[in-house]
Amino acid sequence: MNTYEQPMGATKKVAYLLVTLLVALLFILVGMRAPIQAQALEGDYGVDNYYIWGDEDGVTPGGTLNLFVDQYPWDGVDYSTSDFIWTSSNTSVATVALDEEVWFNPPAVVTGRAYGTAVISIAKTNNPSQRIASITVNVSDPYVRINWPIWAIDPDTPPNNNKEATLIFKPDTGSDGMWIGYVGAVWNISDWQDLEISCNNKDFSCKFDSPTKTYEIIANKPGTAVFTLSVEDGQGKTYSDSFTLNVLPSIPTLTSATASASSVTVKWTKVAGVDGYYLYRKAGTTTVWAKIATVAASATSYADTKISGCTKYTYTLSAYRGSLEGSFDPVGISATFVATPTLTSATASASSITVKWQKVAGIDGYYLYRKAGTATAWTKIATVAASATSYADTKVSGCTKYTYTLSAFKGATESGKNTTGVSATFVATPALKSVANGNGNTKLTWAKVAGVDGYKVYRKAGTATSWSLLATVKGAATLSYTTKSVTSGTAYRYTVRAYKGTTLSGYNTSGLYIRYLAVPKLGSAIRLKKGSNSIKVTFSGVTNASGYYIYRKTTGGWVKVASVGSKVRSWTDTKTKKGTKYTYTVRAWNKTGTVTSLSAYNTTGVSFKP
Repeated sequence: MNTYEQPMGATKKVAYLLVTLLVALLFILVGMRAPIQAQALEGDYGVDNYYIWGDEDGVTPGGTLNLFVDQYPWDGVDYSTSDFIWTSSNTSVATVALDEEVWFNPPAVVTGRAYGTAVISIAKTNNPSQRIASITVNVSDPYVRINWPIWAIDPDTPPNNNKEATLIFKPDTGSDGMWIGYVGAVWNISDWQDLEISCNNKDFSCKFDSPTKTYEIIANKPGTAVFTLSVEDGQGKTYSDSFTLNVLPSIPTLTSATASASSVTVKWTKVAGVDGYYLYRKAGTTTVWAKIATVAASATSYADTKISGCTKYTYTLSAYRGSLEGSFDPVGISATFVATPTLTSATASASSITVKWQKVAGIDGYYLYRKAGTATAWTKIATVAASATSYADTKVSGCTKYTYTLSAFKGATESGKNTTGVSATFVATPALKSVANGNGNTKLTWAKVAGVDGYKVYRKAGTATSWSLLATVKGAATLSYTTKSVTSGTAYRYTVRAYKGTTLSGYNTSGLYIRYLAVPKLGSAIRLKKGSNSIKVTFSGVTNASGYYIYRKTTGGWVKVASVGSKVRSWTDTKTKKGTKYTYTVRAWNKTGTVTSLSAYNTTGVSFKP
């Protein structure tokens, strides 16, 4: 039995394959048997590539078969059979002897004796013990043998009754053609219709076309069919042979391969009449196709999720029906999958939010996206180098929640991005406005940050190097804090952070500097001496004061009239007039570096009227 495979026409395209039955031999005489020349028997290559061949591939009991010797590759020398010793492994089945009636290169004649097989061997006359070649001869009843020509397909043939494929037998120019016969004899078939063809698959049919004298096999679906050809010898005996025809599914047409955030989706055009598809893939520079999936016949797409890195994937597809698999597009269709970067954190600082991620190898760079507040759409805010794993977003303001996501790109191919992203609430750093000493306290003020829950006040005392939380002030509108926890003569630095939930703003790292100075205690304001209009004011000293400012008022506000040193405890006002009441107060001051700190003062003061 011979087996042949033919591809199915895609989208019901018909493939015509023509083969014609040729009769190789004619009767030499009516009723005589003629040797069959179209099919030869050939043995395996032996020592030094000697081999035995015959002019037929079998022999009947009582019949004969001629054998010859050649060497591969043929060197132009004809080897005489008489140069060899011929033996049979089973002389009860077949014997072998030289044809003495032929004087030039006589054949070795095998005579069939009984049913069975015999191995015919040769050895050189100068070394009869070494068998150098052999051939197996079958002794059996006559049978039909069909020598099929090579088949060809014409893909441009128009559809035939909307069938899937049509195969037409025709002669094959330059070959031995096709012939039918049995061992030792052949019939001249006068009419093609002397040949009967049957098929075991209902999806296949065969019909005879009288005008062209051809047999047409039509396959309605891909599949396998066994065709049996039979012929009657005119004496009531029928001989037959068969061949298997595999009609393969057509090649699916690939339409696209598209990379997404987590997969590459391959699409194709559906092939009718198949059981499903086999999907193949090559990754990167791999040259060998690997089967990655079996897909249902109803499908026209497949999402490949077993992908990683920055990799070019190429796909192809074959259709199958039963055990028959069709061919596939050897080029395939490709898409470059770029892995989605893994975001690790978003952290707010005093002036920015820093986004971090894990590196993706092999890419050209990243696109950073952001949503601010209640916005629902992503906005691309930056293109980042492939070597980077973080980005500081400085275009932030107020008390706002920012959400970030990231994609990687390779050429024009962009990865997916994490649709949730990572978030951080940026809380603007409050601007410090002032710090001032009061009577037994120090007051700090700052600018408002809208939308926050409140503020945290920090302080460093004396030579301390780290900030300590002094107080938490609730409410975005509360913009000052007064502390009584102060010691006269001690230097302090103050700063403020706004907060929203657990998110803290940045802070002024320098803070505002002030040295707390107690209010100088006033002594008295008296006439300097009898008959004088001058007034002497006395007061007590303050620790770490660099000096004191003397203030005076009559009917209006306080006016600084004098500055005295740190060790001075009194001051005389000589610019007075009789009958005018004068009131005095004192402030201590300290200068550290470029910063001058002032104490508060006694708002009542001390008075005298000369």
